Amino acid sequence: MFDILFNFLNTIVINNISERVGKFTTVIMPLIGGFIGLYIIYLAWEALNNNQNFIVMETIKTIGSLGAVSMVALNTPWYMEHIVPFVLFAPDEITAALIGKGETSSNSLQQLWEALFATLEITASTIKFELDSDVLKQTFMAIAMIILSVIGFVPFFFISVAILLSTKIAVSFLLIVGPMFIMMAFFPSTRSFFQAWTGQCFNYMLLSVFFSLAFMFSIEIIDEVVLSKNIAMENIILSVIVFFSLCVLANQLPTLSSTLSGGVGISGLVGNTMGALKTAGGAAKGAYNLGKSARNAAETGAMNAGKPKIKAG
Repeated sequence: MFDILFNFLNTIVINNISERVGKFTTVIMPLIGGFIGLYIIYLAWEALNNNQNFIVMETIKTIGSLGAVSMVALNTPWYMEHIVPFVLFAPDEITAALIGKGETSSNSLQQLWEALFATLEITASTIKFELDSDVLKQTFMAIAMIILSVIGFVPFFFISVAILLSTKIAVSFLLIVGPMFIMMAFFPSTRSFFQAWTGQCFNYMLLSVFFSLAFMFSIEIIDEVVLSKNIAMENIILSVIVFFSLCVLANQLPTLSSTLSGGVGISGLVGNTMGALKTAGGAAKGAYNLGKSARNAAETGAMNAGKPKIKAG
């Protein structure tokens, strides 16, 4: 299921990049050409007014750097053949080398989903309704394990899927505007923009690898802790701790990858989402209380309307 989803998303992303990179390059070429002309004029002016004549070395350096960045940024077929596949699919190659052949983030996600369902099926098979204290105790623990597994796993799973899908879409935007940032590496004053762009690409690659490792780690934990033949209170407590730790891990992996890549990633996605949900919940609660107050006021008014208005005296 998740293989189909991520393969479909990869197809859309690649088609989107290949369709728009050429158009974007055509749009920015006059602007980049003007900047290059102004920069060469500036270098010529500096060479004429410099006491030490480094015109030959500066010319060679300028021509070399201009040729390098132009070959990468303005050669759309080469860019689509080398840069785009490297950024999009290098995490899968790294994951396959670390975990096993053919393993990707989508495969790991699918295995984690199947492991959870296997856990629920095995646990549900132990449920028996018999008038025996031991059987009822085992049934109660099995039901508690199923409920806690669902409650604990769903936040981690959906946070992970949301982050992976968001980063996949976001990196397509990075690659579409990539030629402009690669050309910025030619100018000394704008090279920090190119470094920020490469940092974001590296952030996506690290995040994909980290989540693949986290999924496989989660599968191993579920096999050892949750998929136990004897469901005891210790297993239930450990399962709660494990699922809580996985939710914390899903929140911390974007921060870790963005810190290592030297930039700001999408680590604010989860916090903003949770904040929005909390705000929506508060608004819903406020609306409920307002409606409750209005209903009480209406009932009180109706009761008072039915009473005779007779004053003593």
